[in-house]
Amino acid sequence: MALDDTKTLAERILRLEQKLQRLEKREGRPSVELFDNSAIRNRKIIDDLLVHNHTHANLSGLDADDHTQYLNTTRHDTTTRHTLGTVVPHDDHGSLSGLDDDDHSQYLNTTRHDVTSRHTLGTVVPHDDHGSLSGLQDDDHTQYLNTTRHDTTTRHTLGTVVPHDDHGQLTGLADDDHPQYLLRTDKAADSDKLDGVDINAFKGLNSLTDPNADRVLFWDESAGALKWLTVDGIVGTDLGKWQSHTVSWTAATTNPAIGNGTLVGRYIVIGKLCTYVLGLVMGSTTTYGSGNWAFSLPVNAVNTAGINFYGVAHLRKVGTANYERIAEIVPANSVSVINMFTDPTQGSNSTKISATVPFTWGEDDALGFEITYEVA
Repeated sequence: MALDDTKTLAERILRLEQKLQRLEKREGRPSVELFDNSAIRNRKIIDDLLVHNHTHANLSGLDADDHTQYLNTTRHDTTTRHTLGTVVPHDDHGSLSGLDDDDHSQYLNTTRHDVTSRHTLGTVVPHDDHGSLSGLQDDDHTQYLNTTRHDTTTRHTLGTVVPHDDHGQLTGLADDDHPQYLLRTDKAADSDKLDGVDINAFKGLNSLTDPNADRVLFWDESAGALKWLTVDGIVGTDLGKWQSHTVSWTAATTNPAIGNGTLVGRYIVIGKLCTYVLGLVMGSTTTYGSGNWAFSLPVNAVNTAGINFYGVAHLRKVGTANYERIAEIVPANSVSVINMFTDPTQGSNSTKISATVPFTWGEDDALGFEITYEVA
């Protein structure tokens, strides 16, 4: 209360006293003084009524903080000031008397948010398991696609959703709506050929096995494919490679028999060209037959009128003499054997070899020839 307010109150009391005195005077009763006039005049009463400081500590016998059972601004969150333990910091539920940090188990918290064992009614379940919800299953929305029936047309009765690999099942489309492209089947005749050669025959270099040797790339017309040609022949084929030939040794009347002797043939074919070599060494049990000898060819010779093929032959009578002959294939007589061995001596008419020509054959005697000819 302000000083002026206190003064006004004293004056009102004084006026009230004066009114009482006038009333008592009219009624003949003794006057009653509520205040001492001189005291009011020297403002003693006013001074007594004045409250100079509104602090609690200015009251007689009191201190500024005599009500420790209440909170104030300094000890609002200081538990040490509250010996009864009834006032605690607001952020620690477990510090309240008789309570724990987790007394409201009917609610979810961060630790048991998805723990179904804490929810006995089964009404709160992990959010990622649709089938665990009461009355629901994992696949209650059959109107939608899922990973298992994404391409199962039987689940889509309207037929608007179809497997993505069947163009013809899309509404308004057919299986063959792109006639500007070739089909894998029912293609136009020779549509996949280049210069009349099937496209599958054109093999890139990457499709050829590397022979790891010097080679030449060429087109094999008979195979309709690119191939490598090396010094050992054509890679992937027997063409251009030396091969063994099982020689058939015959005679005009009785066929010879090699017995324990040696008879081998080797040949190589490159394109239409064949080179053929033969080696014959008589053994102790070799028999020589009767009549002029003939040896089979590995590949039949071409028969062109007027053309024979010539090579060289060497005959040796062991320890005695050597004889040279001209090996000759005469296709007009036979395209499958060589049976002409012409004596090159001027004026000689000898053209055959037999058990006694040009000498009587015996153990360790030898015959060999080489000839190149065109194959049929």
